[in-house]
Amino acid sequence: LSLIPSEKVRVKPSQPMSFYLLPILRAKALLPDLEEVVNNEEWGTLNLALNSILGTPNNLKDNLRNTAGCLEDDRTYDKAMALEKEIMEYIKQVNFKEYFDNLTTPTGRQALEFQQFSLQSLQAANKKLDQFIALMPSDQVARAKSQLSNV
Repeated sequence: LSLIPSEKVRVKPSQPMSFYLLPILRAKALLPDLEEVVNNEEWGTLNLALNSILGTPNNLKDNLRNTAGCLEDDRTYDKAMALEKEIMEYIKQVNFKEYFDNLTTPTGRQALEFQQFSLQSLQAANKKLDQFIALMPSDQVARAKSQLSNV
């Protein structure tokens, strides 16, 4: 087992898929609000929101991986894991400071460029999340959505 690369070892998660899908759907629901935050250049608020998506309570990376781990089909699992990497990269890029080496608050043209970059990253993350969710069994997605509306 130690000779197998760790990304090829699949451990079946302990909870049903809908359990892991719920925080993914919750995180996805936050993305449209982030567009307004970016448009208003509220960078502090943006960082707080991204922290809640990437960390507690949504733990996006872990939940994407656990959701993919619930898949039975290896090809679908591989697609989901490739999307997980893209989603995480786009989400991190929403905070321009993670991508650009900038120690000061941008102004003028630079602020506009960073704003556009953040918005494009948000849109790309949203699209990739849609693709990820589309790979999942519809009954599990429906169950997670019903739990989301009950929260």
